[in-house]
Amino acid sequence: QSLGRKLMLYAQSRGGLQLLNFACDHPDSFMKIAALYPITDPLVYPGGGEPLWRAWGTTEASFPVLASTPNLRAASLRGRTIKIWHGDQDAVVPKQRTTDVFAAASGAEVVTLPGVGHVPLWLPEIGAWLKA
Repeated sequence: QSLGRKLMLYAQSRGGLQLLNFACDHPDSFMKIAALYPITDPLVYPGGGEPLWRAWGTTEASFPVLASTPNLRAASLRGRTIKIWHGDQDAVVPKQRTTDVFAAASGAEVVTLPGVGHVPLWLPEIGAWLKA
């Protein structure tokens, strides 16, 4: 059953991996997605792949890469309202391998934050964008 595209979703970093996989599985279930430096490729998971394989109770060889990589499924979200904020100095989740690849395939809007790395932050503009 469709949720009527009423959900507005937000995640950052590791949470982006789960959120964007959910969105790829259920593209009609949300109205907007806001993400802050999301992981969109499990191979750039912080700390390397090992924590991810452990979290999934699997190994790299048996990890379901296609079903777990938003970059590979991003085209299913083309036409949806998605906005991503990502610092250009992020060494933990490299923008070029994550946000830029995902946005090219999905059409997501990207806001580059100059001089910002991978720091825990909430931007007032994210809340304002979700409310608008």
